[in-house]
Amino acid sequence: YLMAIAASKRYSKRIYTLSADSLYVFKKVSDHWKKQFTYPTSISGGYKVVETSDNSVWFDSYEHGFFCLKLKEDGRPDTLINYTTKDGLPRNSFNYLMPLDNKLHFFSIDGLYSFNEESSPPFSKDTTSALGKIAANRIITKAFTDTKGIYYFSTRDSLLVYKIDPNGQSTQMN
Repeated sequence: YLMAIAASKRYSKRIYTLSADSLYVFKKVSDHWKKQFTYPTSISGGYKVVETSDNSVWFDSYEHGFFCLKLKEDGRPDTLINYTTKDGLPRNSFNYLMPLDNKLHFFSIDGLYSFNEESSPPFSKDTTSALGKIAANRIITKAFTDTKGIYYFSTRDSLLVYKIDPNGQSTQMN
């Protein structure tokens, strides 16, 4: 069954869907959606699928860390990379991928992780940014911002509401 869905920002009339075992790409042709390709993942499910500006599709999983599918210029799959504890994540489960402020954020069981493909390991815990401080030692499962710059974070047992000013200082609103 369908676990996550996202519209493409780069390719018009394209959507990505994630099931328990595959990533699917659909393209709108005339008045219907046609499956363009299927990429088997064997991830046992995920929460989020996100296309990034570097022609990649990221998705998280229940128990296998994060995945990045690099796409060719024509949108066909090229390389699938699986990021796990060997790449700096604290665990392979309870990882959540969220786009906020036009950036991709990687939340894990103990906080926010930043990603740098050129670093070794590519993931490192963010303890200094406003988001990193908010997420410290919390399991953030969902996050979004409104048009006024208020950040909403869902944890396993509560809703956190913060305002982050241009200097990076955060104020809890609830």
